[in-house]
Amino acid sequence: MKILFAADTMPYSEFALQELINLAENTFAGITIVGVAKTSPAREVQSGVYSSVKLDDPLIEALDRYREMFLNHWEKGESPYEAMNCQYEWLTLRSNMWEQIKVCRGSMKDLNVRVRFGNVVKEILVESKESGSDLIILGCTKGTQCLWEEVPNVPEKVVNEAECSVFLVKEAHPINKIYACLDETNITQESLEMINQMATIHSAGIELIGLTKGMGIKADVYPWL
Repeated sequence: MKILFAADTMPYSEFALQELINLAENTFAGITIVGVAKTSPAREVQSGVYSSVKLDDPLIEALDRYREMFLNHWEKGESPYEAMNCQYEWLTLRSNMWEQIKVCRGSMKDLNVRVRFGNVVKEILVESKESGSDLIILGCTKGTQCLWEEVPNVPEKVVNEAECSVFLVKEAHPINKIYACLDETNITQESLEMINQMATIHSAGIELIGLTKGMGIKADVYPWL
């Protein structure tokens, strides 16, 4: 199982991080944390080449903080994501020069932290597809709507356009009920298991909602309701 956590710098993303930790603890999923920065690097970075480019964007600091919060949840030596498998690998610096760097990966599962540049929704969806995500987790504002601070419609567009399940976590909102919205696309056993796990973690009730863009729900969906 692979989970993509899409984050910005706002408190609701940090709040949603706890739900990522809860799921990771119960599923040992491969985790990717991604943010979409406003500004691109000052100079072009060649693909696959090590770079020390500094990004003047608060998102970079936020991603570092989320990584440390995630890893520090476990005691030392107990985390499946703890960087224990270290080895030296060659990395191209220029066409005529390579350098060995030490690369450490998780003892059982990988934790990847990535920053992308461009349209927020588009980059989240591309990352989800390229990384083969089974689930996207993202936080959103409290209240009657589910929004992002700087680009309000990010949660709505990700839900509408993602090819996998999406888990929206409202900021500072006690989880006592989980609304599982099932559309006409393929509903996997893994998705249902994740819903059940979240309900168990929070001792929450589950309400299943069948969604359709037409005048009714396909017969294939009814057995899941």
